Amino acid sequence: MDLPHYLAYLLEFAERRGISRSQLISDQLLTERQAVLAEAIGNQAFALLEFEIHHRIGNPQSGLDFVESMPLSVLGNAGSVMIASSNLRELIENLLSYHRLVVPQWRFHLQEHADGSATLRCDPPQVMPAHLRTICIEMMLNIWRNVSLFVLARVPVGVEWLFEFPEPTHSARHRHLFGNKVSYDRDMNGIYVSAADLFEPLHTACATTLCVSQNICRDTLEQVELGRSLAGSVRRLLLKQGPDLSASDIASALHMSERTLRRRLSDEKVSFQQILDDIRSTLAEQYLKETTLGLSQIAEHLGFSDLSSFRKFCKRRFDPLPDQYRPD
Repeated sequence: MDLPHYLAYLLEFAERRGISRSQLISDQLLTERQAVLAEAIGNQAFALLEFEIHHRIGNPQSGLDFVESMPLSVLGNAGSVMIASSNLRELIENLLSYHRLVVPQWRFHLQEHADGSATLRCDPPQVMPAHLRTICIEMMLNIWRNVSLFVLARVPVGVEWLFEFPEPTHSARHRHLFGNKVSYDRDMNGIYVSAADLFEPLHTACATTLCVSQNICRDTLEQVELGRSLAGSVRRLLLKQGPDLSASDIASALHMSERTLRRRLSDEKVSFQQILDDIRSTLAEQYLKETTLGLSQIAEHLGFSDLSSFRKFCKRRFDPLPDQYRPD
């Protein structure tokens, strides 16, 4: 998932329906830092933000509306892998390999049949209200519809769309989007794909793009695993709660002494100060380029005791200096 791109699209979608960014920040569903640096939002918090926006919109078709105008580029490198696949069978295999980069809380399972056809089961996160679960399921299958339309230049004819919920009042729109092969009250959500559709060559297939994007996705998944290290935990806390936290604050949040924290980080060949400086650099650049905050405000957000300390930090890290971006 291209998280910054997806967040920008989500906030734009909300704005068009009367839910402003400032309102979401005021209601503590989003922070200024997260609005600037999407990576500061954890998966669970991001899902809650998305669900709350759809809940406030109050339209049972909001999930379909959201996906209808969503650019496929928000799927990031995992989307590039799927689009560059040679056929739908390979596309599904790539989804199974890299879906954690797009929808980490979803579960997918492929059941292959004797006649060469297959059923892709799509299981959403379990804990959510029923009406939001329905919206979530519609979003996922509509993304599949859009990807299929893009890579085949048509909606596959040998596909049946399977929904766990009863036929909704807007089922006519389902038939408009998915065709007549739509089933409700099933024991699963997913897509049945005929053998003919599974192995039809995709007009977007590109072996070079596929190879490059797969390598990027593998590296990204490795980084996700590394993110489970102590250094990754420290980084996530600093991003979520702010780089004004001390090593003692972080150690307390991770239920260890500061001495243990520093020793374990040293074992991972990194120091607390290195992690803090990297995050401050990233956030400083984002604030300078994408907000109208003054230098004193930025210095305060980043946990510097005064503007002079912030300028000294920037002198070591940036060229040009922050004063050349804007005055204090």
